[in-house]
Order: sequence, then structure tokens, then C-alpha cells
Amino acid sequence: MTKVLFIYPSMAWESKEIFSAFAPPMGALYLASVLEHSKLDVDVSVWDLASEPVGRKEFIKKILDLNPEVVCITCLTFNFDMVKEVCEIIKRELPECYIGVGGAHVSILPKESINALKCDSIAVGEGESRIVEVVRDRPKGIIYCEDSDFNSLPFPDRKHIRSIKYGKMFDMNFGVDCTTIFFSRGCPFNCAFCARPKKQMFRMRKVSDIIAELKEIANMGYDSVAVGDDNFTTSTGYTTKIAKAVHKNKLHKDFFFFGQGRVDRDSADMYYWLRRMNVVGMSYGIESVAPKTLEFYNKTHEPTRWKEKIKNTYKLAVDAGIIINSSLIAGAPMDTKETIEESIAFVDKQETEGITLNLLSYMVGTKLWDDAVNNGKIAKDDYWTDAIQTGLTDLTPEDLRDYQKMIYAGLGWRVLGRVPLKWIKAKRGRFLLTMSWKAKQFLNRSTFEALKDRSRLYDGFNRDFSEMKRS
Repeated sequence: MTKVLFIYPSMAWESKEIFSAFAPPMGALYLASVLEHSKLDVDVSVWDLASEPVGRKEFIKKILDLNPEVVCITCLTFNFDMVKEVCEIIKRELPECYIGVGGAHVSILPKESINALKCDSIAVGEGESRIVEVVRDRPKGIIYCEDSDFNSLPFPDRKHIRSIKYGKMFDMNFGVDCTTIFFSRGCPFNCAFCARPKKQMFRMRKVSDIIAELKEIANMGYDSVAVGDDNFTTSTGYTTKIAKAVHKNKLHKDFFFFGQGRVDRDSADMYYWLRRMNVVGMSYGIESVAPKTLEFYNKTHEPTRWKEKIKNTYKLAVDAGIIINSSLIAGAPMDTKETIEESIAFVDKQETEGITLNLLSYMVGTKLWDDAVNNGKIAKDDYWTDAIQTGLTDLTPEDLRDYQKMIYAGLGWRVLGRVPLKWIKAKRGRFLLTMSWKAKQFLNRSTFEALKDRSRLYDGFNRDFSEMKRS
């Protein structure tokens, strides 16, 4: 029997500062399931070190105790240096162990990555099509993978991470036992700040498979499901079909659903069925309400109508009793204090409960990064930086902290004042009663301390980034 270990690394040893246990590593769980459904004789383990971080000494002890023959590691740009150290440790402690690395970063830079990581192989693309071959034959070098037939994949094997309680963000516990499901893969949009591989097609799963997986999740005891799609509402007809099937199979009684959507998908019929599906929270990538900034981000083909679309979609979400989070970005070259404050004020006026303000990142694989490199603003080997460090914005760290403080000063009212009224108006009494006891767990001192710490996010990001640069 071959021991196979999948590792989803954290950003640094024992790091829980920014990234915490919100969602399981679905890529690793899919790969584990493909192996377990193959004819190979394997003993599979999955370590989510981002959710359960360990120290260097503890990691060495764990890896020696398990003594795997094959290790597969997920590599993103922000954890690249951590992946490099993990590879070095494994090669030193277990020199005969085969190491394969996959993920977005190495898919973008396969040659550079395999030289830097000194691993046995790099998988470019979706690894399900080649994982059996990798474990069986242990090929060397760069392995190019075809996009997976999403409907032919076995369900991700959640038993490997069932002991971890997900549903946390920035050390805030939302009082739910959450897992993630994907209804689709890929994204048909082309936002300039996004590093998703653009060559991947947008693929939707069979609704019957989604219902079968949700039933399996219900049997495992989860009470909440986060839809992991880049945009849950990309196809309004498809999303409506899923929502109807969930309701027909009475799965709306088992779960609270959360997801991400776009405000230019404002179908009244879809939101009617999202309400009946028991979708209770949606996060929308607003980014900005300034037309020039939206054009810079390539967010929409109709930037002058963006405010209108926000109003229409948020009205539908409010009427459906859905908690709204508005995600904004600050730091575009044309951003001013006035445009940033206008964006915050506008979404607040539309009855959003949550507002997140993120500093613009320039990351390898994005159009923004490519343009900055071509214009000599960023070095070719500077794979991840931000607008302030590059000098591509007039925004200062002090400005960012002030905006964060402004946003979170009003959080208590937005949550305690708006949510109960929204649920009562939408006749979501069951949800109101069920969540009342959970609210005690969420609305406590530690939560609000965590929210206050969120205003220092830039400091944390900058410190972590500087540490990665030095390593």
C-alpha cells in the first residue's frame, strides 16, 4: 500500500493571522477522492496546515511518523516560500519520498517553480486527470494536465478534514459547521486583478450530482454550505434550477447556504428561489463605484451603470432576507479619497451588512501585474506586491487604517440593526430563531476585537510579506 499525503500549507509556520479556517482545501480533497476511487492500493492523508498550522519541529515529527512515499503540495503565490521550505524539509528528512507540486502559482510559472522548489514534478492545470499516473509512475519534470470533466469526478472526500470546524474568518467564529461545494468551475469574466487561469472553460455540473453531494454532506452532519464558485450567480437560469432542486429535495431544511455573486445578474426569479433555497449570505465583488476605476479593473462593460446594477441586485437580496457583504478594492492609480469614500458610502446606503476594503494587489498571472512589469513598475521576479509598496497609488497605510476604522465603527449597527428587520420582513422566522443562539457565539468581545484587528490588516500583510521576501 502506497502512503500518499496531500498538504495545503499555511503562509508561515504557526500562522493564523490572516488566513484561517473558512473553507477546506477542496483541490486536495478532489485529488484524494480520485485516488481512492482508482485501482491503486493507497493510504491517503490530507493536512490542512492553513487551518491547523504547526511549527517547524512539529511538522518534521509528523512527517517522519507518517513516512509517506508520495507527497503532493498545493502552491499559491502567497505561500510559495512556505512550500519551498516544506519541500526542503521533506527531501532532507525523507530523501526517497516523491514530491509533486500543483496549484495556481506553479501553473503560471512551471519552469521557474520546479527550479526553485527542487521538487520531482510540477502539475500545470487541474490535477485530477493525471494524479493516478503521478502516484503510480512518479514521473519527473513538468506535467501538463487537461481540464477535468467536472461531471465525471467523484465527490471530494471530506472525511480527511471532518475534525476541523470550518466557517471562521480572521479568527472570527460564525457559529456554523461549514463545508464547501462547487457547482461550477472556471469563470467567463476577465477582471484585470484576477489570477485565475483564463484558458479554463466555464463548466457547470449536473444538478442531480449536486443534489447527491448535498445529501452526502447532510449525512455527515454539516449545517452550512459555502458555494465555492467564483460567481455563484454567473448563469441565472442554472442557479435557479439548482435552487429549485434544493427546495424540492427539502435540503433547504438542512443547510444555510452562502456564496459569491455579481451585481449584474439581477434576476428577480433567481432571488425568489435563492430565498427558498435558504441562501442567507452573499458576498459581491463591487470593487468601486467610480467608472474610471471599474474600467481599469475591467470589471464591467457598463461602468456608468454599475451603481444602478448594485441598487437593483441589493434590493432583490434585501427582499429575500439575504445578508450582504460588499467587497471593495482601494489603490487603483486613479483612486482618490473622494472615490474611495463614495464607494463605501454608496454600498452602506444600499443596506449592506458587511463591507470589506482590500488593498489592491499586483500578483503574477494578472493583467495588472503584466502591465506593471511591462511598464517597468514591478520587477519580473516580484510575484506579489501591493499598490502602496510599488508606489502605484497615492494611498498611504494611514489612509487604509482610517478607512478600515470608519467601516468597522458602523458594523454593530449594520449587523444588529439591519439583519433582524431584514429577516422579519422576508418572513425568515425559522432562520431568525435558529441563529439567535449562534449570535451569542459570534457577537462577543473576541469577535469585535478580531474586527478591530481587521483595521490593522495592512500592517499584518506588510509584515508577512516582508518576512517572505527575506526568506
